[in-house]
Amino acid sequence: MNKLQQIERLHQLFTTRRRRLSLTDLATDLAIEPEDCQRLLDQMKEQLASPIEFCSSSQTYAYPDQACGRYKLPKCWLNADEFFQVIALGQQLKQPPAGLLQEDLAPMGATLEAALRKRKISQHQFSRRIKTSDYQPQYRFYGVFGDLCAALLDRRQLTINYCDADRQSHTDNICPQLLLQRNHSWLLTYWCQRGRQLRCLDVARLDSVIVLADRAREIAPKNVEHFLGNQFGHNQKQPLTAHLCFSDESAFQVAKQSWHPEQQGEWQGDRYHLRLPLIDQDQLLGQVLAHLPNVQVLQPAPFAQRVTHLLQQALNLHSQPIVTDTPRANTHHTVLVANKADEPTLPEQSELPMQARA
Repeated sequence: MNKLQQIERLHQLFTTRRRRLSLTDLATDLAIEPEDCQRLLDQMKEQLASPIEFCSSSQTYAYPDQACGRYKLPKCWLNADEFFQVIALGQQLKQPPAGLLQEDLAPMGATLEAALRKRKISQHQFSRRIKTSDYQPQYRFYGVFGDLCAALLDRRQLTINYCDADRQSHTDNICPQLLLQRNHSWLLTYWCQRGRQLRCLDVARLDSVIVLADRAREIAPKNVEHFLGNQFGHNQKQPLTAHLCFSDESAFQVAKQSWHPEQQGEWQGDRYHLRLPLIDQDQLLGQVLAHLPNVQVLQPAPFAQRVTHLLQQALNLHSQPIVTDTPRANTHHTVLVANKADEPTLPEQSELPMQARA
C-alpha cells in the first residue's frame, strides 16, 4: 500500500472498529513499522485534521464517538502550498526552457500525472480549472551563469569582471562559495582574494567570468551561513517589531497569510493589523510595496521613513517630463510631455469591460 492507501485504511479502522486500537494493532494491520505508523497518525492529525484521540492510560487510539460517521477524509489530497507547486511544475513541464535538459525533463510530466492520479485528481481537470499567473523574470546571462556554476561545482577559482552601483568596472580573483536565488535574483557569495573577506554580488552585475585552474579556497558552511545571516538581518538577537496596517482587499489577503512564524495579527474594525519581527528589511519592503496603496507602516519609525522616502523618490520620478526618442525618417526626435493635456488618458475602472475587471 502507498501512503494514501494506508491513511484510508487507518480511517476505515477508526470508523468501523468499536474498540480502541494500540499502535501495534495499527502497524500490524498496515504491515509497517510502529514508527512509520506513528508518522502517519501525526500527518493525519496535522494535515488532514483527523479527530484522532490518544488515551495515555491505555496507550490506544480512536475517533471520539461524536466524530464517528461525521468526519470524512478530504476529497482532494493537496493543500494550498502543494497546489501551487504542482501548478508551477506542470506549467514548466508543458513549456520547458530551451536547453540540453529539455528532452530529459519531458518524461517528468507523466510522473506528475501519475502522482495526481494516486490522489484521485484528474490531470485534465486540474490543468483546465486551476492556474497561476505569476510571472517569473527570464534571466539572460546564460554564458556567464554556466561558467559560474561549473567553477562553483568543480571548486575552481574565477576571474570576474563586474560593474558596481556607479557603473564602474572592476576585476577580481574570487573563490565562489554559494549561489543563492532570492527575491527573483541570483546572488553569488564568494571569498575575495584581494579583500580577504566574504562578499555577496548580484550575478546580473557580472560582465564576464574566466574559470581558472587553481583550486578555490573552501570556507566553512557555517561561516558562509553566518555571513548571509548578517547580510539579511537574520542574526539579530532582539529584532525590532514591524507594525503594518492593511485595508480593503489586502487586509483579507494578509489575514490568511503567514509572513513570519512569530507574527501576531488582529482585526481592528475593517483594518487588519500585523506585527512581526523585522528581520529582513529588503524582503519586507518588497512585500509592503506589493500591497500599496492598501498598507501603512506604523512601526518602527526608521522603516516607515524608508518606505516614505522610496515612495517620494518614485513620485518625483513620475512627476518629471517624459523624455523618449522616437525614430522618424532616419532621425531621432526628442518628445517632451510637459503638461496633462499631452499625457495619455487611462480608462477608469468602471469603463473597463467586465472581463477585464474580473
